[in-house]
Amino acid sequence: MEGRIGARAVLVDDQGRERLHYVDPADYRCSRLAAQLADEWAEYVTATALSASASRDYVRAVDRVCSAMDSACDDPTALSLESADLVPLLARWERTLPAAYGPGSRQPAISPRACRC
Repeated sequence: MEGRIGARAVLVDDQGRERLHYVDPADYRCSRLAAQLADEWAEYVTATALSASASRDYVRAVDRVCSAMDSACDDPTALSLESADLVPLLARWERTLPAAYGPGSRQPAISPRACRC
């Protein structure tokens, strides 16, 4: 799948209705990383028949991590899943998540888990 261009999309079942969910790597400066995460998400949703709400969690997670990497990295265009710089950037991002949510929120745990490939 490496080198594919364009948005990644999947159809999910949302309580009997088909919904189209997508991730467009072009929305991010770290587009290579976004494409890799989007490919992983699309394959996982397809293979597991993930629910619409779970698929949305994954889409949000990809958006959050890619938006954060665009801001945190000096050269986000060079980031990929193979980048040595990625792990410390992700760890720093993950540590900031609890402050962005209210007490008891599960989102600070869901987003990083959804982006682990």
